[in-house]
Parts: sequence; structure tokens; C-alpha cells
Amino acid sequence: QADRWNAVLPAIARTTKNSSRFRTRALDLMHLYGPPLSEELLSNISKDDDVNVRAKAIELMGWRYKPAYKARLIDALSDEEAKVRRVACEAMVRAKIRPELQNLKPLLTSTNRFESFAARRLLETMPADSWQDAILGTDDQRLFIQGGTALLLAQPNKTTSIAVLNRIHELFGGYVADAEFVDMLRLAQIAIERGQVTAEDIPEVAAALGNEFPSSDVTMNRELLRLLVALNVNDIGDRYIAYLQSGLEPEEQLQVALHLALIDGGWTGDQRVAILQSLESLRKQKGGASRGGYVQNVSRRFVKQLNADEQRLVLSQAADMPTSALAVLYLLPESPDGQTLAALRQAYDAIEDRTDDASQQLSVGIIAVLGESADDESMALVRQKYPND
Repeated sequence: QADRWNAVLPAIARTTKNSSRFRTRALDLMHLYGPPLSEELLSNISKDDDVNVRAKAIELMGWRYKPAYKARLIDALSDEEAKVRRVACEAMVRAKIRPELQNLKPLLTSTNRFESFAARRLLETMPADSWQDAILGTDDQRLFIQGGTALLLAQPNKTTSIAVLNRIHELFGGYVADAEFVDMLRLAQIAIERGQVTAEDIPEVAAALGNEFPSSDVTMNRELLRLLVALNVNDIGDRYIAYLQSGLEPEEQLQVALHLALIDGGWTGDQRVAILQSLESLRKQKGGASRGGYVQNVSRRFVKQLNADEQRLVLSQAADMPTSALAVLYLLPESPDGQTLAALRQAYDAIEDRTDDASQQLSVGIIAVLGESADDESMALVRQKYPND
């Protein structure tokens, strides 16, 4: 039986009349159980007319690598089929073969995302010094996007990140198609995260990104906003608010409001209120079980940025945003001034008859604050509402 097995499997693999399914299965069995795959067998089958058989042979060359396979694996990078080229990249990673960047350029710029991903992973294993300058200097935008990603993964430091961001800035000075523009924005996000880059490190890049917002494309704006928040670009508040109030779909408006609430400083009182109003409105919309609580937590965090005048402004609109007004109560000093107490009384009058949970909680909170004060008007209101307590 063993002799028959050893004779039949290689014959099945070689016979072109057999289906690719049978032939690749025979190769797998030989790889796992024997007889051993010979150099002659794999080399010949790696040039087979059937793409699946050819790809399987290239794959097995990676698993059972021998120096004699190196030239064939590199040659497979220029195969006419994307599947074979992808498998060749994977085999070379496994066998620790390092080709030249020139061999990988067509694969890195391929429209087949599986092929370009495999090529990028292979590039990451190659010494960065041998290809970094070529990637940072190329005018091929797709090559730069893939190579820049590989560079940030292979060499994640601030110097590399700033170099990638500066090159993105340079390329934005010329024509960039929409797809490449979005992908370069995503590349910039990786660079900022991997290098822990701040706006102080790249002031010109931060300013240029701010100038791009908002664009006419929702996807671009979403990626731009992530970058602007990460860099805390806070000098274009008017454009942020205009975009937030531009009639976006609810899901998109939620994304924008949640991001804007993370920007520290630069807001006017009216702009802060506009953000809080949007968050309040979005909190009430139907969604997952935790959506309302998540938005509420963001509102509370944002409220912490308010000064005394802005706190009173929020209290004056308690009927429209009770959640934010409730968060303001936690920020009040132990002895609020007369203006704040007056704002609290007005807020109570505005929500007294409301039955929703947020307004009810706010009513109780306001009475608690007023009850702790020594203010005559405030105490009169408390006694009027709670004469027996």
C-alpha cells in the first residue's frame, strides 16, 4: 500500500487531465504525509497552466523552502494571475526572502486588495533603509499609500511619522483623486497614532488639514474630522458648527457631534451650546440600548469645559437640554452667586411640568442646590414646592 501511495500521489499531481482540486489535494497530502515533495516536482508544477495548481506549488515552496526555489519565487511575483502573485508574497514572507522594491511595485499598486496587502506585508519584512527613500520620494500616490503604511508598521517612531505626514502635505499640493485622498487621510491617522504626533510637531500640516474642512464629500469629512480632533485644531469653530447644522443624516450628525465634543478650547459660548443641543437631540433618537447613555457621557465631559457664563447660558436653555443642565449642577461652586441662583430658578420654572426622566432628575437637582443656599428667593421657591419637608 505504501509503495502504491508513493507512486500514485505524484502521478495525480503531475497529470494535467486531472482537475485542479485533485491535483492540489495530492500536493497537500504529500506535504503532510509524504512522499517528500521533490525540487523537480514543485519546480515543474509551479509553471503549470492551471492557476490553482501553480499557486499551490508556489505556496508549498514557502513551506518547504530550499535555496533553489528563490529564483522561481521572485519570478512568480510577475505571474499573470493575481492569486499566484499574492501566494508568492506570502511564501517569501514565510521563507524570509527579501526581493527588491522594484519587484513589488506593481503588486503594491494593484487594484486587488488581497494582492496589495500581501505585497505590503512582504515589504514590511524588508530592511526599511533599502526602500524608505524611494517610498517617501515617489509621485505614485497608490505606491506611497501602501509603502507609507508599511513604513509606519515596520518603523513606528515620531521621525518616520512626521516624514510621512510632510509627504502627504506635499502631495496634497497637486491633484489627488478622491479615493487616494481618503486613503492618504487614513494614512495620516496611522502616522499620528504610531508616532504620537501633535499639532506642534506639524503646524503646517495641521493648518492645511483645517483648510480642507469641510469638503463636499461625507466620507472625506469623516476622515478629516478624526485628524482634526486628534490634532486639536480648534480655530475653525464656525466651520465645524456650520457643518454640524448642515442637514446631515442622523448617523453622520452623531459622528460629527461626538468628535467636536472632544476638541479642547477655541469655542465661543454659543458654539458650545450648539454642540450640546445637537448631542441632546441625538440622545433622544432611537438606537442601541447604550446609545443614550454614551451620548450623555460625552455631553457631561464637554460640559466640564464651560465657564461660569456658559454654565448659566446652558441653564437658561434647560428645557431644550436637561441632560447638559444636569451636568452643570455638578460643576457649581458650594455657594453659587446670585446670577447662577436666578438661572436655576428660571430653569426650574421651565421644566417643572415636564415628565421625562432627564427633566425630573434636573428638577430634583435644582431643588437640592437651591435648598443648600441661604438665598431668600431660592428658599421661598423650595418652601413653596415642598411645604411639608
